[in-house]
Amino acid sequence: MSKFDELITTAEGAGIKERKQFVHFMLNTIQQTRGKLDSEDKEALLNFAYGQVEEFLKTIPEAKCYKEKDQIFEVEDMVLGMIMGLCPSPAAIPEENLMKIRALTALVDSERKIETALDSIFQQESITDTDVNRLLYWVKQSDDEYQRSVMYAGILHYRGQLSKFTKEAVAKLSEHIHGELRRILAMETIPGEALDALEILCDVCKLFPAEDTASLLTQVFSLGQNRISYYAVETLLSLGKEPPKAVVEALAKDLFHANLIHGTLTHYGQAGLFPAELANEEYLAKSDLVHWLCYPTELGREPDEIDYIGKIKYLFKKEVYHVFKYRSDSDTLGDDLRGKWLIGWSSVDGGTFSNFDEFEKFDLGNTEKTLKNIKKKLIG
Repeated sequence: MSKFDELITTAEGAGIKERKQFVHFMLNTIQQTRGKLDSEDKEALLNFAYGQVEEFLKTIPEAKCYKEKDQIFEVEDMVLGMIMGLCPSPAAIPEENLMKIRALTALVDSERKIETALDSIFQQESITDTDVNRLLYWVKQSDDEYQRSVMYAGILHYRGQLSKFTKEAVAKLSEHIHGELRRILAMETIPGEALDALEILCDVCKLFPAEDTASLLTQVFSLGQNRISYYAVETLLSLGKEPPKAVVEALAKDLFHANLIHGTLTHYGQAGLFPAELANEEYLAKSDLVHWLCYPTELGREPDEIDYIGKIKYLFKKEVYHVFKYRSDSDTLGDDLRGKWLIGWSSVDGGTFSNFDEFEKFDLGNTEKTLKNIKKKLIG
């Protein structure tokens, strides 16, 4: 019996999003041990991985949209990493399973045409307009908004290599990006995945600005979507344009974006645009903690309630930590923590963290004593 049996059973019964976390844990275990596991554990993990390969060969073609396929691709990559970590060479893989792995690799490559084309052109020393046309050919073949946006995310990934583009290639890509902005903004009702694409477009267009970039971004603000407005504001600032005061205020009042937009405005020398009444350490630290808690590995969303406890100062350090208690009924919390007050902290310069520690276990009935207790036992 393997010590991974229970974990494997849970992973096999989970959806692809949840399964990703389990597979990530298994892969990390294999990497940390360099594949040197007990024979029973190794066999259990390999059998799980081979079973996933067989399942993916069926589920990828059956997926309803490219977003579903992309989620499978992420897990597929880690599953193949598990096999490679446990088997020193292809010769150690049974022939039947090796054939299935090769079939899966070929299937994924055939689906990821945009990603493959993008990776290919960035391997070159110079990228011409012909290369861009080859990339755009695959983008225009798809009517799936999520799949089309893969190119924008890929460009952001390779942003450090944009000098490879010739002047003509930049012009061609800029024309396409701004054409996509106009296309989505012209929709009577913009569906969710098109909004997701618009969010990335507002970010990537700063790398390929055009004459109508600012006017298009102004139209974006009318949607009232803070997550999109944030990138539109950042792009305007990068172009030396001042964003609308009302948009900045809306972002400043949004706890998820407040610290982000304050940092962005400061970076571009426009901190004065941030509402003065909100430009204080406590509020910005609270915003930073909320942003942290929204990560999928934490709460996955904003807490239902969050209250300020106080701040912790160090005598010989510059750090000042603002400590909060919050509660949530997020599914990422166990039944023993859901709805209870938990502790989190943040400094304006970083150091944001929460390990879901229960507030009542550190509460000494007095704010000063409670903060000292939290400092000693949690923050250090």
